[in-house]
Amino acid sequence: GSADVVVTNSVGSATSSINIAAYGVVINSILPATVGVGDEITVTGKGLTNASVRVYGINVTVTDNTDTSLKTTIPTSGVPSNVGQVAVEVATELGIIIGTVIVDG
Repeated sequence: GSADVVVTNSVGSATSSINIAAYGVVINSILPATVGVGDEITVTGKGLTNASVRVYGINVTVTDNTDTSLKTTIPTSGVPSNVGQVAVEVATELGIIIGTVIVDG
């Protein structure tokens, strides 16, 4: 979007319009919220282009990657089948954000 910036000093004031862009990676959802090892999850959000993902600290393959969604699979090796809440770390050039899923089976 844009915003007007007003600078005022002893001489007077001046107004200028500037463009403002918010950058960063955002997770809106990780579905399904409860999964088993080997299950696919879909992460939706913004700024996900060229993301790398770690699940339970394990690097995983990302598929169907766009700016607003990506898919990956809960690893079958290294993640206990009934571990409970597991971190899903998404990293892009815009930043890193962590969401969670429940691994129950």
